[in-house]
Order: sequence, then C-alpha cells, then structure tokens
Amino acid sequence: PGTLTVGAPADIVLLDARAACNTPLHHTDSNVVYACNGGAVMTVLCQGRVLMHERVVPGAEEIVREASAAAQALVGRAREA
Repeated sequence: PGTLTVGAPADIVLLDARAACNTPLHHTDSNVVYACNGGAVMTVLCQGRVLMHERVVPGAEEIVREASAAAQALVGRAREA
C-alpha cells in the first residue's frame, strides 16, 4: 500500500463524484473500477507534478498549435510532390 507523506512523490487522480458514471454513488470502489471513464477525471498528479488541473492540461494549447503547423507543412509538402 502507498502512503501520502510530506516530501514523498505522489501519483493521484481526482475524480468528479458528480459525473454521470458515478451516479448513483453507492459503492465508490465499484464505480471507479467498473463504471467510471476518463470524462470523470478532474486532476492528475504524477510523482508530485500536476499533469492536469480541473480538466486543463498545462501547455496543451501550445502542443496543439505546433501539431497543427506541422500537419499543414506536411500537407504542403505532399501537394508539391
């Protein structure tokens, strides 16, 4: 079993208890394992780093812009070929 202690790395996922997959929420463990999906994920921490907070991934907009520019460049090169 893991522990949450000051200074220790932590992997934590916070779920929205009000999400449709958690309704009704009678047996939390069963809901998480059998009914929950990614739509219920609110916040993710991995080794203490916040990877997503309140459904926002830091830096995601920049990644999407770069991917879009790369895709446009690829299509442009394909048209020239």
